[in-house]
Amino acid sequence: MSETISLRLPRETIKKLRELANKEGKDRSALIREILEHGIKE
Repeated sequence: MSETISLRLPRETIKKLRELANKEGKDRSALIREILEHGIKE
């Protein structure tokens, strides 16, 4: 089951996330989920 969360990020971080998501052909939410999952596994 998934749950919605919200958080505040600096504008520069959001810009970098948007650019990376576009480069990888993903939406920003999917990219953030992948980054979080990767960070939790390490």
